Amino acid sequence: MIRIVEGELKVIDHEGDNYLGGGDFDAVLVENIIVPELSKLGRFTDLMANFKSDAGKYNRLWAVLLSKAEDAKIELSSRQSAEIDLGTIRDLKDEDGKTIERGSP
Repeated sequence: MIRIVEGELKVIDHEGDNYLGGGDFDAVLVENIIVPELSKLGRFTDLMANFKSDAGKYNRLWAVLLSKAEDAKIELSSRQSAEIDLGTIRDLKDEDGKTIERGSP
C-alpha cells in the first residue's frame, strides 16, 4: 500500500520477498529460459559460468540478455505472454565456431 501525504510518497505496506527483487527475476528468466534455448542451438561448456565470470567469454552477452529479460518482465506485467527477441545479438558463436542462428525462445 502506498500513501501520498503532502506530496510525499510513502510505502505503508508491501507483499513479497524483500530479498527477491526485479534483477533476481531477470536473472532467473535468463538462466531458466534463454540459456537452455541457446544451449540447444550450439555447443557451450558451462555457459552460465562464462556469463557470470569477470573473464567469461560471454559476460558482455549476459548484460544484454538481462536487459532483454527485464523488457519481457515489464511486458508481462500487462500481458499474458512476452517474446524475447535474440535477433539483435551479433556474432554469437559456440565453442566449435558455429554462428548461432537467432530466434525467439
